[in-house]
Amino acid sequence: MASSTAFPDSNGYTKSFSFEETSELLKFFEEYGFVVVRNIIESKSQIEETIDEIWSLLGVLNPKIDKNDSSTWDNKYWPIQLGLKDGGFISHMSDVAIKMCWENRQHPNIVRLFQIILKQDDLWVRYDRYGMMRPTKGIAFKQNDNDGSVIFEDKSEWRSKPNWLHWDQNPWRYPDFIGVQGLLALSDTNPNTGGFHCVPGFTHRFKQWSIDNEKEHKCRGGLVNVPEGDPIRNEIKQIHVQKGSFIVWDSRLPHGNFPNESDQFRIVQYITFQPAKEDDKRELTSRIDAFHMRTLSSKVDEQLDGFPEPQLTELGEKIVGLRSTLNCIISPSTSCDGYNALNIYEYCTDFRTFLDSSSGLISTVDNIIIGSKFCVAFQNNSWIGLRTVKRVTSGDAGASNTTTISTTTVASCYNSAAI
Repeated sequence: MASSTAFPDSNGYTKSFSFEETSELLKFFEEYGFVVVRNIIESKSQIEETIDEIWSLLGVLNPKIDKNDSSTWDNKYWPIQLGLKDGGFISHMSDVAIKMCWENRQHPNIVRLFQIILKQDDLWVRYDRYGMMRPTKGIAFKQNDNDGSVIFEDKSEWRSKPNWLHWDQNPWRYPDFIGVQGLLALSDTNPNTGGFHCVPGFTHRFKQWSIDNEKEHKCRGGLVNVPEGDPIRNEIKQIHVQKGSFIVWDSRLPHGNFPNESDQFRIVQYITFQPAKEDDKRELTSRIDAFHMRTLSSKVDEQLDGFPEPQLTELGEKIVGLRSTLNCIISPSTSCDGYNALNIYEYCTDFRTFLDSSSGLISTVDNIIIGSKFCVAFQNNSWIGLRTVKRVTSGDAGASNTTTISTTTVASCYNSAAI
């Protein structure tokens, strides 16, 4: 049963660190397996815009949902992801390419925090989701639209599962450190609102636990629930934070969410980074493709057509993996081995609207293709973008008429590096 606040400060929140207290927050993380950094996003407007975006997403998932009408928050409307009601997650609608989601992901403070924790500068962001726990007590429901009267009701059926405790890292497959996870708090949390809980310091016992429990509880999946009745559960502590704070935790730490018992929403954005794998062209292609398609599937998420597109900064391009591909365009090298060349070739133009216009990259790319016949795009593994290539004529460069170039012809150019 989750008990008191872990390491409470004078205001009742969990002990937190400023972004500048690098050595202190790193020491705390290594000892307890988690750390809270306060005010990692100081802009109140950025937080409010993110919350508005989440409500817009909910409206796309079900147009009946209305932020200002609590009767539309009912289970028959609310997009609870199958199998994940425990954690208060919003149904896994892709948040891969919408504006505020990316404003937060590419925030320099958040990226820097993960660089500090992982002790590595080259990182890729993972595509995670939003979480929202509905209020469950003292909820105001409109009784009469004419006079504005309301009644207050409790909704226990909206409550998430209590004492949910799990790992996203399988102890028997990966007994050692492999990575971290994190969340950005978009609302204040306290013992009543629901929120994050964990077993501080368990990271040091994780490997031994996997050995001691191998025969009884071994499973093959990624997500592993801590067994009911395990003594670990007696050590659960709640982590209470202020909005704008960030919690990062070692994936070996048993963690989960405790339910909302208040009249307020508990809202978060999950954000996680991993070391970049620049040489893994298959994963690089998959990552950029997911961004382009705005989904983790092979089909464009058309539900997001009405949302503002994100504007990636140079840091944003880097954490997507796009910067690596663009470097192949501008500075050809043998590291660009041509894996899935025709698909990657398209990205330069597909991401044209996301590029940092101040960097001069757009004009550089355009000048390369305008100043040459289309096959030069493939010379020395230099990738320009298949759609950009299609703008160039089969005759002299710069002519106004365009010719569609078949993928066979393009592939032939690539293989021969012909001019």
